[in-house]
Amino acid sequence: MNIDVPNDLLELLFLRSAWGLDARRDLPPCDPAPDPGASQRPAWLGIESVWERMWDQATSDEGASHTSEGANFWGLQHGTAGIDLDALRHWKAVARRPVTDAQRNFGLSPERRNAEALRTAERRGLRRIILLPVIGSYREVRQRSLILSTTMYLDRASLTGALDEYQAS
Repeated sequence: MNIDVPNDLLELLFLRSAWGLDARRDLPPCDPAPDPGASQRPAWLGIESVWERMWDQATSDEGASHTSEGANFWGLQHGTAGIDLDALRHWKAVARRPVTDAQRNFGLSPERRNAEALRTAERRGLRRIILLPVIGSYREVRQRSLILSTTMYLDRASLTGALDEYQAS
């Protein structure tokens, strides 16, 4: 089971916020909200549709295999013009912190506290949990993956509910 806060998705979330993109309206705003620094939206048409295509690719069940190769990174595909890389790096570290802190405490980690529900979901085909630093409770169920807000992951009842929902899919 892979439980991760993928770098490519963090980059895309940062850009959506920093550039004020009108993309994926169903996806809540970032939590914490990134400081865009000197980031400025590039002036090219169709940027939202390109962002959404990259998001869909990165969050697909097949997306995990592309992530390590950099196929889903905006900066590698389209360059870093308009991206304050220091602000991006800082926000990524801050956004990951609640998850890494929780996982460090092995005995009380969300995986440990929800071990039975995780095992059951794995038996039913769950292979990946994608964690997103967005406001509130957010959940998407895919064929072999769950996409959850950090808030849901850190809350035992919410994580159990999401795993149970996956089991029913």
